[in-house]
Amino acid sequence: MNRFRKNRKAFFREPDLPAREEKIQQTVQASMNRFIAAQAQEPMTLWEFIYCQSRYIKKRWWVLQALLLALLYHHIRALQELQDPVLIRETLGVGAPLFIILVIPELWRNQSSNAMDIESATMYTLQQLYAARLTLFAGVDLLLLTAFCLGTTASHVLTFWEILIQFVLPVSVTCCICLTCLYTPRVGHQAFSLALCLAFAGIWKEIVSNEKVYQAVTVPAWAAMLTFSLIYMAYCVFRGQRRWRKNMEVKLLWS
Repeated sequence: MNRFRKNRKAFFREPDLPAREEKIQQTVQASMNRFIAAQAQEPMTLWEFIYCQSRYIKKRWWVLQALLLALLYHHIRALQELQDPVLIRETLGVGAPLFIILVIPELWRNQSSNAMDIESATMYTLQQLYAARLTLFAGVDLLLLTAFCLGTTASHVLTFWEILIQFVLPVSVTCCICLTCLYTPRVGHQAFSLALCLAFAGIWKEIVSNEKVYQAVTVPAWAAMLTFSLIYMAYCVFRGQRRWRKNMEVKLLWS
């Protein structure tokens, strides 16, 4: 009986095999490949991915943007009774950059939290993550701006052309500033982007408050500036998404 127990212990005893580093690395790599292959078989759809990203965005910034537009609407309606177009232009000229400034903390949250390298280790690339988040911000802001513009023109506070020049144009230019800084991390710090937006707000306020300068700019010139700003905004997004690895200065770990 004792002899059987000794043989049983010897049979179930773990063998003393030396661990080889190269074998361990091969096992780890094989596990990663199997995991990636399994995930690739059931990828999320585009809308599922965007919905997942929306859960990580703090909704308070969109609420603040909606409150800002509501405040601007009631303020310019009150100014309309005073029949002071200069004050209306100044109010819209200051409110437009603030509308974009409110989303700066959320756009720069990954960089300010030093989470870029962490997110580069995920299944989805930073290019996909930023594309989804920019799509969400663009969609929600477009809805808010559309509601504001339609409400302003429907109530005969301003004409559609006036709201385009006095509000949509500075919004577009501020977006261009933010996107340029976002995709240029060496010079695009959050505080620097905020300073540029505030500087533009001050310059724009001076332009629209000067009646001679404002009236001197012709309608084709305003239309050209609006068109150029929209084209440049699209170019910033396209260029930034194409060169995302270089712009974000991170190393992709999943390969």
